[in-house]
Amino acid sequence: MTMDGDIAARLSPGARLYVSGAVAAILTTADGRYLLQLRDDKPEIWFPGLWGLFGGAMNDGEGLIDALRREVMEETGLTIADPAYFTQIAFDFTAQGSDMKYRYYYEAALGPNDVERIVLTEGQSHQLFTADEIRHRGCFTPYDHFVLQLHMVRDRIVPPAILGASASAG
Repeated sequence: MTMDGDIAARLSPGARLYVSGAVAAILTTADGRYLLQLRDDKPEIWFPGLWGLFGGAMNDGEGLIDALRREVMEETGLTIADPAYFTQIAFDFTAQGSDMKYRYYYEAALGPNDVERIVLTEGQSHQLFTADEIRHRGCFTPYDHFVLQLHMVRDRIVPPAILGASASAG
């Protein structure tokens, strides 16, 4: 199986992909590494066998933070404290007869012994990655890979009002 994220090459013929709103946790260690999950190698899920963030679908009527905490608890056994909103990605499935779906990303710090305490109940494995490893390996879910790269440069992102002010000052 390829590791380049080619979804068509990874799916069984006739496999159906379901769409839903989702949450994902950008879990970081004190030294700046990111905790990722090696997704199950099931052809009926999005991007099987690739590395991605912990998270998943929201239940009907469930709040974003509640969904995030539930997903991380279900998948790792960890309780995350104080998740902070980072960003979201919109997916437009109207051409496929659905509607807009959003993947909401929250960041949370891992405690000093959290990685050792993980009881993985979903996915094949988990691993800590440095920013350089994430930048240079091609085996990540594309949407999580994009958000992780945004997270790595978050301190350099300039709001338009500030950009306009600094451009006119020059």
